[in-house]
Parts: sequence; C-alpha cells; structure tokens
Amino acid sequence: MVRSQTRTDPAERMRMEEALTAALGRLARISAELCVMYMEALATDQDRWQRHISQIRGQRMLSRAEAINSLTVRGETPLTWHTTKTIAARDSGSARH
Repeated sequence: MVRSQTRTDPAERMRMEEALTAALGRLARISAELCVMYMEALATDQDRWQRHISQIRGQRMLSRAEAINSLTVRGETPLTWHTTKTIAARDSGSARH
C-alpha cells in the first residue's frame, strides 16, 4: 500500500517502508511465551505495588518537605521542588514564598 501512494514524496515512502519493515521484524520476535512472561511480571508488579500502597497508608502523613527529603540519599545534594505557591524547598524543609 505504501508503494502505491503516488502523492507521497519518494523519500517519505522509503521512510514509511523502513518503519514498517522494522515493525514486522519486532513482531516476529514476540512469542506466546514472551507474552505470558510479560503478563506474569505485570501481575507480580501490581501485587507489589498494592502492598507498597497499603504500607504507605498505614504510615503517618508526611509534610511535602519531609516527603521530598525522604527521597534524597544521605550525603547527596538534596532535591528541590517547585509549586505555583512555593519557589523552592531545600534540605532544611523550609520554603520561600
């Protein structure tokens, strides 16, 4: 079908053919076993995520600054964050308005 598109620029047709050929090559590598492995990994990931969310819900609520600080590796440069009301917050947890 791509080859029959006479109104399309020849260079564009060639890119389209190359893209379709590459897609067919990827399709040939997808097996039923690969799909099963993917679905099993997805189910495992979803279970882990649900456990993670349950653990978070059981913890006390952190302030935004505490939550951001908890994501920083000790001894590393602290993360900064921005919102429409806050310019930045650093490791001290204080925000400049």
